[in-house]
Amino acid sequence: NIIFKALSCDTVPHFTTLASFVSRHADEIAALFEQVLLVCHEEGLLGNELFAIDGCKMSSDASKEWSGTFKELGEKRDKLRGLIR
Repeated sequence: NIIFKALSCDTVPHFTTLASFVSRHADEIAALFEQVLLVCHEEGLLGNELFAIDGCKMSSDASKEWSGTFKELGEKRDKLRGLIR
């Protein structure tokens, strides 16, 4: 955030400061995240794909075409790379 950087003289908080804040306010952050998702959904900004925060997967209506094993996704990636070339 450019405004934060300007006001803080381009300082960056230590990760433990952020982790401590998140730990102390976990319920409030979860409620805020829920509200943001609801607003985004109402505005049609969500693609009904997977949401993940710090590796915590939440269920979604992801396209079956793009679901699969890592091997299958790698094969699809290689196919797309071939098409690009």
